[in-house]
Formats: sequence, C-alpha cells, structure tokens
Amino acid sequence: MEFNQSNIVKQLLEDINFQPFEFYLDQLQIVVFGIEKKHFLYVQSFISSKCNITIYEENKIKMIVNRTTPTDVWSKIDYKSKFDANDLFGTTIHMYKD
Repeated sequence: MEFNQSNIVKQLLEDINFQPFEFYLDQLQIVVFGIEKKHFLYVQSFISSKCNITIYEENKIKMIVNRTTPTDVWSKIDYKSKFDANDLFGTTIHMYKD
C-alpha cells in the first residue's frame, strides 16, 4: 500500500499556524519556535570613516550605531563572537595561496 506523503503532511499541518524548525550556521544550532510578525532590517555602511549599522523595525529606525571599527559596532548589537565582525561587514581580505 502506498501513501502519498505530501498529502498526508499537508493534512496533518492544515490547522497548525507554525511548525518549529531548526538549522545550523557553522556549528551554531538555531531552533525557531515561533516567528514574530515584526520585520527587522540591518543596514551597514561607512560614513565619515566610521562603521555604521542602522536597524529598522517595521520600516522605522529603531537604532543607529556609529563606531570606528566593525567589531565596535557589532559589540553594541547582540554580537556573537563566533562570527567575525569584519566578515559581517565584508571588510576581511582573504589571501589565497596557489
């Protein structure tokens, strides 16, 4: 007997508003149990030799952080040391050897 799994899954999830899920970013496991209906946007820029991050929440500016280095900026915003702030800002220069 064959079951059409996609139809079964669809029917099982029909009355469920959200299904928890997990994913990995390097060795960091991220488990999402719910999603708020708020939208955030992080915009990074360089202005007057400073690194800036502007955080928008629901299309309104929530916070602006200005510092001299990417590490200084991200340290003010729930920065996780596992990720290099220079990589997040795109300022890391990678040297490749042949």
